[in-house]
Amino acid sequence: MADIKAVWVEQFGVLGRFSAKDVALAVAFLKQEGQDQMGDINEKSPAWTVLGASHAQPEKSSWIAYFENYDAYFTHHKNAQNMEGSTRANVMQAFLEHGLHKNFPENMGGGYMGTICHLENPASGLYMHEGFVALEIINAKDEDAAQKLLALAKTQGTAVMAANPDCCVRITVMGPGGDQTFPEKDPKKLMVVQQWASKEAFTAAVVKRCVPESADAAALISESSSEEFANTESISHYTKPVLTLKEVMGEEESTTPRAVLMLYPDGYFHHFLYHKKGNLTGERTGMYTRAEGKERAFTEGELIQGTYTGGPATKTGNSLCYKITELNNPVQGSMEAEAEEAE
Repeated sequence: MADIKAVWVEQFGVLGRFSAKDVALAVAFLKQEGQDQMGDINEKSPAWTVLGASHAQPEKSSWIAYFENYDAYFTHHKNAQNMEGSTRANVMQAFLEHGLHKNFPENMGGGYMGTICHLENPASGLYMHEGFVALEIINAKDEDAAQKLLALAKTQGTAVMAANPDCCVRITVMGPGGDQTFPEKDPKKLMVVQQWASKEAFTAAVVKRCVPESADAAALISESSSEEFANTESISHYTKPVLTLKEVMGEEESTTPRAVLMLYPDGYFHHFLYHKKGNLTGERTGMYTRAEGKERAFTEGELIQGTYTGGPATKTGNSLCYKITELNNPVQGSMEAEAEEAE
């Protein structure tokens, strides 16, 4: 097994499962909400995953929101969404518009909210362009058995990632239980989410079960089920960048982005392109460079040049160049496309 320094951390998390009239539209909204949340200086949220719909529940658009702790969700997140002058989307309004059922609670069943245990692969560049997600739902025989299964899932999860350092991207264990405000909390239920670089990698892996098929594990379980998320156009994972830049449409006072660029300290970027109606049309990753001598804080007027290394090709070619036109604060700003200088 490879010696990777992955460490389990305890966070607060939400597994959302939303029954939508149009899953593709719901996924597009979830992606933009994730980008906005990651780029919001007021959020204490380290990551966001869009899963899309599983083979078992094709009407449900699913996602995971990760928060540093309880207060990061119930205080910072709630305040950020409702802050005066914010251009963030109204999530509840969007859910009401996209919901499959008129009775809103019917649209939200089957998820989780509460403490999570999370294991992140520290390797860089493990994006989810061809991503695959496996969800295992486990009902333990009793509360004591659920706690034993939690410990087992963490131990075995560490082994799974160590055995697959180039393709097992992250593992999240949710439960048992859930937050006291969560109506579906169950002290005997766990959910294990594995995110892999591709379905092929998951299928080929020899070590891949966080709860092994053993007599000891079976003695703790009353029933279990699994789901797979394999639509690569839906699956995305976003983390907190050092700077988020937006290029908005040309219309006066428009807040709809034409492009969003997230810059990370290791030189990676995540680039998103939008149609004028707000639909996401392109999502790619790559490496960016700054002008010689530029380090630390970004500045207005600075050029960001990049080369794509991942994601489906677009008509824009294999490179990008933007100028930072305005910085609203140290981690958010505006940009405009620049013609790249000929060498």
